[in-house]
Amino acid sequence: MCFNCGCRMPEDDMSHPDNITTDTLKALAKKRKVNLHDFQHALAHYLETPPAILDSEIEDMFKKAAKAWGQSVKDAKRQTFNLLKHEH
Repeated sequence: MCFNCGCRMPEDDMSHPDNITTDTLKALAKKRKVNLHDFQHALAHYLETPPAILDSEIEDMFKKAAKAWGQSVKDAKRQTFNLLKHEH
């Protein structure tokens, strides 16, 4: 249904806008003025090696997604990282 659940269907938000989909990542990429591929690569790096100062917008995205899917933030991040690494 999305990046955060682990089903490997990143286009489907399962009727909950807080789940992380390709459209979610496209919107963040556009806001940051980078292409989707570069943003996905940067997000994978962010998840693999969290910076000392966390990005509040990204952290909020994961908190909302975790709540929407009934999972921990750690699980939402892990599932997203796994799908991002699988795609690249």
